[in-house]
Amino acid sequence: EGMLDTLDDPYSVYMDQETANQFVESLGSSFEGIGAEVSMTDGTVTIVAPFRESPAEQAGLQPNDKIIEIDGESTDGLSLYEAVLKIRGEKGTTVTLTVDRAGASEFLTIPVVRDDIPIETVRVSTIERYGKTIGMLDITSFSVDTAERFEEGLAVLEAQGIDGLLIEVRGNPGGYLDSGEKIGTLIIPGGEPIVQ
Repeated sequence: EGMLDTLDDPYSVYMDQETANQFVESLGSSFEGIGAEVSMTDGTVTIVAPFRESPAEQAGLQPNDKIIEIDGESTDGLSLYEAVLKIRGEKGTTVTLTVDRAGASEFLTIPVVRDDIPIETVRVSTIERYGKTIGMLDITSFSVDTAERFEEGLAVLEAQGIDGLLIEVRGNPGGYLDSGEKIGTLIIPGGEPIVQ
């Protein structure tokens, strides 16, 4: 950990075996948990967004909720991965989150019943701008099957006769490099290097 701290690189973290296993699991096609994207914002574990129809959404968690405690234990000093490890758990069990919500006069205590959460790593949509149809592929992470989901989404958009394509990767924490490379080969002309 000390060596990584000297790098001053927010994308390099040390993971013990348990945390590493949890991270690899997060790159799969589903997991057991509450169904919310979280990030570390100013040193605080923060809800980016609950997944649609997830236990987190049903319990009332909202974007920008700051998680102060997990099952009564402070999140101070926890890494994002350590916090996620505590939030996730066996389907049917309950985790109680204490959150600081903007505009609330006091912390909120929100119990959430964990469930099996499918991971939607590619969201497909279209927008209309200036009489043109723009296809949008929002890649939330590069997991095991992201390239295949991207290819399926691209085929759907091409069948709709889109005029342009927007690939959204803001907020994407990364994942498998080969998944990103496979996506690159679908949109970059053949023979061009993607990773060197």
